[in-house]
Amino acid sequence: MMKNIKLLWAEDDPLMHTVIECAFESQRGFDLRLLSSGADALTAANEDPPDLVLLDVFMPLMDGPATLRELRRNPAMRNVPVVFVTAESDVQGMQDLLSLGAIGIISKPIDIVSLPGQVRDFAARHDAAQAGAVDRPRQEPFTDIDGMDQLREEYFDRILECRDDIQKNGKNFLAGNEASAALAAIHFQAHTLAGSAKTFGYASIGDAARELEFATATTPASQPVDRQRVTEKIEAFCACANELAQARSRH
Repeated sequence: MMKNIKLLWAEDDPLMHTVIECAFESQRGFDLRLLSSGADALTAANEDPPDLVLLDVFMPLMDGPATLRELRRNPAMRNVPVVFVTAESDVQGMQDLLSLGAIGIISKPIDIVSLPGQVRDFAARHDAAQAGAVDRPRQEPFTDIDGMDQLREEYFDRILECRDDIQKNGKNFLAGNEASAALAAIHFQAHTLAGSAKTFGYASIGDAARELEFATATTPASQPVDRQRVTEKIEAFCACANELAQARSRH
């Protein structure tokens, strides 16, 4: 009897946890452990090394690349395959992630129907590379996710909450009231929505959030953000959220 694939997945978004759990709950052959941070993933990996690790790239405090570096310090984890999960679409950015030692990337928005097959293929490819060709029985993915409609409703509520917070922080940023903190809050919320909105079927929100994320990005070496551009992208995001809300209210 083929043993289950032990998965360790670090993802900081609780709604994404629910989606991932739904994707795997009717699939045989997996033991899934979902953690909310890189630090939790390190602890879990030390206690019970998995067969495959999946890491969200952008997580607070310890991101995916930092988690991978720490995992490799553990002798028991040096050869365990790691896959990054990211909304990164730039070719160079994806190559940079792979250069850290990951065996692959799962792109956001996550395709929940094909997700179990993707994960199974990554595990099988690693096994084949380590010990010759290994055939794992493949299972047909399911075509529906129980409770997904409810998750979309919950995510819609999150969009409206983020809209209100982004508007508030935008006003504080422009007024100079703790501007750095306000900008960081906008950037974090935009990043979170950009990485997950399309998974829940809100493509326009994902695109608008991605534009806002880029407009609010800062690094120690970067130039100050363009206040006019930030204002425009906040307005565009809020307009998109308002349009979505109006369309839903008509149905």
